[in-house]
Amino acid sequence: MVWVVLLDEQLNLLRPHDTISDRSCFTLCKTLAKRVISGLCSTVTDSFVTIVQPNWSENSPKLTTFSDNVPTLHLAIDQLEEPNPLVQQKLNDWVLWTLTEVFRYWGPSATIQILLFTDGGASPFLHPAPDDSVASQLPWLPKMDQSNASLTVITLSDDQVSPDILRTYRQFLPRSGILSWKKYQQTNGGAPLTEDDLGSFADYCVRTCLVNHGFGRNCEVSLRCGHLNSSVQLAPVLRIADYESSESPTSLRLEIFGFLHTSDLSNPPVVSRHHVSNVSDENRTPFLQLLTSALQETKTVAMCSIYAGETNSSASGTCTKSTHADGRNDAANLLRHGFVHQVDPKASILMLSVFPKDCIGLPWLGQFQHLAPVEDFAGVQLYDDREGSSPFPVLVPDRLSYGT
Repeated sequence: MVWVVLLDEQLNLLRPHDTISDRSCFTLCKTLAKRVISGLCSTVTDSFVTIVQPNWSENSPKLTTFSDNVPTLHLAIDQLEEPNPLVQQKLNDWVLWTLTEVFRYWGPSATIQILLFTDGGASPFLHPAPDDSVASQLPWLPKMDQSNASLTVITLSDDQVSPDILRTYRQFLPRSGILSWKKYQQTNGGAPLTEDDLGSFADYCVRTCLVNHGFGRNCEVSLRCGHLNSSVQLAPVLRIADYESSESPTSLRLEIFGFLHTSDLSNPPVVSRHHVSNVSDENRTPFLQLLTSALQETKTVAMCSIYAGETNSSASGTCTKSTHADGRNDAANLLRHGFVHQVDPKASILMLSVFPKDCIGLPWLGQFQHLAPVEDFAGVQLYDDREGSSPFPVLVPDRLSYGT
């Protein structure tokens, strides 16, 4: 999962806070953001955080490196410029640019949580815009993006926010929420906000965000290829938003059903990417190292199916029944297809690239349901060298990448 930290850049944040008069609301938002970042990085070990830096002086916003390094992220917060009175802030365009940049790196199906820090308590001279209605929809926010992108507004006072924040907030419904000091104050005896309370308020925000995204539920992931298997972790976590049940599956299985030469890949429709690694150094298995070396030496990628849950045969670490790519012989629920590959030919880092849910085949590969182990074609001639016939869409039979 990707956490995007964004600070409100309206001029009213430069005013002193109501109860902490020696600090501006913008300074307190920076302090609160740093506390929340520390809580996220210490609690969630498989997610990354990035900071949106507006860079008003250069008029070119940018994202910091996706990282879980707290000192680096805190330094990025400290370097944020104060709101510029000469620049008109357009929050909708700002959020659009942020989503575009994150999707460009992680894919359009990545799970993204935007944390917007503001002062709350909308100024009385700010009136809703004429088109500010619940029914108004931003033309640039596709429904597919809304399904995995959510917005949480964290305020230093109450639930009142400026019209532009409210308008953007409504576009993310029902995946949006407001965490205000006023809500937390009800559990804190109704005391006014002090600087010492920012730590406990940040803990409250972190807990609420994690619960809303189901981080209390662990998801075990296993990677299998024939009789070889290994427990792995994915970063960011692969969360299937359109899964049939209301909750994400508690376990996932990546089943490799074949290998494809990298030269046969032709613009695969990837919607999300995830780093594949061992669960821990103590549980390190040779399978991942073997797979990495095999992909590197043969210049191939491992085509795989993604299932919810484990089958009985996988628990023992052996395959007792052949599995079609469409899951016809598997009791588990087929969720997606994708492929495991190297990030760089010279780097020993594995990545899982996931296809969209409605992807049932590829022009350069055929339909997934037609791909199966050789033994499933008992008595059927797969290809004929003399006639050059093959059920697979490749150029010449003697150079089949599946035979690697």
